[in-house]
Amino acid sequence: MRLKIIFILIFIGFQTSYAQTAYGIKGGFNLSKYHSDLTDNYSFKPGFYLGGTGKFELNNTFNLKPEVFFSFQGSDMNANIILYDLNDPQAERREISKIRVNEYAFNIPVLIDFSLSDNFHLEAGPQAGFIFKNSSKIVEGRGDYGNFQEEDDNDLRISLAISFGINYKVTKDIYLGARYSRDIKRHDSTLKNSIISTGLEFYL
Repeated sequence: MRLKIIFILIFIGFQTSYAQTAYGIKGGFNLSKYHSDLTDNYSFKPGFYLGGTGKFELNNTFNLKPEVFFSFQGSDMNANIILYDLNDPQAERREISKIRVNEYAFNIPVLIDFSLSDNFHLEAGPQAGFIFKNSSKIVEGRGDYGNFQEEDDNDLRISLAISFGINYKVTKDIYLGARYSRDIKRHDSTLKNSIISTGLEFYL
């Protein structure tokens, strides 16, 4: 509830400070993966995002572009794990070859939008992420895993990332965009996430 109030106050403040404003909704698909100094066994997993966007004119070339959106992200981890039942040597061997980590997050980028032409725009800026749920499960392997099948973690984690992308104006109110973001700091974790996303923005 407190986060919702903060978001509303931020958008009200922007609206009263800038004469030319526009609001819209955005959504699309993403590919995300972890990075670590300890291992390179991570690969991209598919996901999606959905939320709101705003555009506040600074001058004829630059706009301020804050956003709030839900992101289904995370990473696949390529594993080579073999599990044995010490109580039953004749039991079927269980092999784990891929684990999928799903993150549920609210991301809040504040970007500077630069107009290259009437149709093409570049954007870049910082992004804060609030990861409120994390679940992992085995998606490739052999055998019966029992309680190893899925694990949830509901601890809140906060990340700071840098984002940049490009948008193409399809019509007056519809933009097609692509963006890349990468964590530069993540609370209580040595893992960092990178996300490639593409989707549409609809301005109201």
